[in-house]
Amino acid sequence: MDDNINYLHSKEKELLKNSKDKCFIVTPIGKDNSDERRFAEGITEAVLIPVLNEYKMEVVVAHKISQSGSINDQIIKHIYEDKLVIANLTGLNPNVMYELGVRYTMRKHTILICEKGTILPFDIINERTIFYTNDIAGSKELANSLSDMLSKVNYEKVPDNPIYKSLDFENAMGKIKDEDATSAILEKLKELISRSENNIVKEELQSSTIFAIKFNKSLEGQSVYTKLHEEIAQKSKGKVKLKEFKINGDANLGLVKFDFDYSNTYWAYRIIESTLKKIFGPDIETMNI
Repeated sequence: MDDNINYLHSKEKELLKNSKDKCFIVTPIGKDNSDERRFAEGITEAVLIPVLNEYKMEVVVAHKISQSGSINDQIIKHIYEDKLVIANLTGLNPNVMYELGVRYTMRKHTILICEKGTILPFDIINERTIFYTNDIAGSKELANSLSDMLSKVNYEKVPDNPIYKSLDFENAMGKIKDEDATSAILEKLKELISRSENNIVKEELQSSTIFAIKFNKSLEGQSVYTKLHEEIAQKSKGKVKLKEFKINGDANLGLVKFDFDYSNTYWAYRIIESTLKKIFGPDIETMNI
């Protein structure tokens, strides 16, 4: 019997030794074939996975979990158990913010990344974050920055985060009963999420932008206006609105003004530019003025 137990213990140690540490990627997902999905998957597959593999880490992404059962339960399990979490805050997706809050209650190591142009909520604006540009050069810079940060992570040390800083954890835990500790943390989490949502609302104030465009084909003004108005409204789900449109057909020049209610100006510009190219042709020249 003792020999069997010792054998099982040795096998368990061997499995643990050979198993990879896991890193769970918290990222906006979006619908299949959406720009949000493409951008997020591009960064995950082209940058995050290769860099993490160099550090012998197994990468887990929510929408690629193939196990049966509740996907929400599995996400929480990974957030709770995995050695590292990388959270992509681009777009301030509500699910991403919620999952980050849950991870923070675990007081485990978390790395934040975010596309340049995103205005972070007040509660996490002071947290160390890797900002990147979503292009080839930016991907290389992100890979280098991430590798540098991974090399400095000390898993023996318990990390700080906004929840525990605000609670003044050591003092707070000494002043409440053991059975109330979880409740105190959950209350702080609710407060953090609420503040994040309020900040997002405040930042979604209406902004305007004007694009100068140069195109290479004959266009009829009213027809283009209608197409552009419908396309931009559908693609942005009503968050970007065409306000003014003037073209000089002889010179193939135009001015287009948009109002938008996006917390992330970068996403608004992406939607505008992709829509202009669809309407005016891929060789259109645009300039934000």
